[in-house]
Amino acid sequence: MDYFDSVAVDVEDALRKARVFISRKDEASAMAIMDKLLEKYPEHPKVLDAKGDILRELGKLEEAKECYERVISKYKGWVSTEKKHAEVVFQLEQAKSAAEMFLKDMSFAELMNPAGARRSGGIAAFLSLLAPGFGQIYNGELVKGIVMLAIAIFSWIMLFSFGYVASSVNSVGWFFIIVLVVLYIVSMIDAGASAAKSVASPPPPRPKPPVDLPFE
Repeated sequence: MDYFDSVAVDVEDALRKARVFISRKDEASAMAIMDKLLEKYPEHPKVLDAKGDILRELGKLEEAKECYERVISKYKGWVSTEKKHAEVVFQLEQAKSAAEMFLKDMSFAELMNPAGARRSGGIAAFLSLLAPGFGQIYNGELVKGIVMLAIAIFSWIMLFSFGYVASSVNSVGWFFIIVLVVLYIVSMIDAGASAAKSVASPPPPRPKPPVDLPFE
């Protein structure tokens, strides 16, 4: 058996063993087999191509892309590797575009409160009990919620910073205690009332196909 046949046999054997470990959810052992093969045949195109295949099966597209690029940059005419490289690049671009569109279209308020969803007064009031403003954010009233939350945080800071003298509450402390109690009550009532008024918006009408037009 010559050198090239030996490489092909070793590559097939390594791929078979690595895929067995992948089926067992043992990623580390699968990669160890491919790395050991690469130590035996450094920078060999068949081995790099095989390692790229295993990385791709494991979902490590960036690393698979690097393996394929090492083959393409040093060895011309590996059409199958070039094709796999193009497929991985396309998959990465699709994932990147999907993530960018999600971040662009989804705001914090929309994550807390999906468009068209009916709000629960109980949930809104409970969130306001946890922290003033949370119920308003849940209802989609982002600015009002942030303002209430900011007032609550400021009041708590002032209470613990200046509201105590010799372990007893002073006049400043009582003032901010009253502010917090009122703020919690107002936030809960407002959030519950706003949620009760919300109505789930109907889905947008679906366009009707032009069935009255003749086929071209």
